[in-house]
Amino acid sequence: MSDSLLEDVDFFLPPDYIRGAIKDIIFYTLIISLYHGFFWKIFSANFPDKDSATISYRLVNLSVNLGLSVVGTYYWCFLLETLNGWERIMAPTSLAFFANWQLAYQIWSIIVGLIFVNESPIMIFHHIFVITTAFTSSFLTMGMRYESVYFFGVVESSSIFLAIMNFFKDSPDLQNQYSRMY
Repeated sequence: MSDSLLEDVDFFLPPDYIRGAIKDIIFYTLIISLYHGFFWKIFSANFPDKDSATISYRLVNLSVNLGLSVVGTYYWCFLLETLNGWERIMAPTSLAFFANWQLAYQIWSIIVGLIFVNESPIMIFHHIFVITTAFTSSFLTMGMRYESVYFFGVVESSSIFLAIMNFFKDSPDLQNQYSRMY
């Protein structure tokens, strides 16, 4: 692509698309919040002596990362067409689905992490940095959406194991019962 063609490319995606993406992100955030509330209600009713907010937070973390990794791996292996050069950088906005879910999840994580779970500052910074990265795929013309399938989908498989370790970190009972795993 020549420099003259780059001058014709807008920095942001079209306003109509951005409005739709924001609506999707809000909708996904609400879905995650309801999902969390469902688990929180179940755990607080059945285990009143446990920290239901943290347990349900960790379960949502595990579920979202599992879902993104499974869907991302499926897209990456079976649905993603081969794109080269500028096509990869300016990939179809339909691939921003992964970044939009990440934005929703990270926004939810910051809110719940600060208000209910007392999440560590390093994790809050992590969520903020993922938001800044996902913002590019969701809203910028050259948003690297092709790679977002991998980085916001496939790579989340590593977070599944981190979520399991967080369950252990939060529960001395699990640490004692499965000391070799922790």
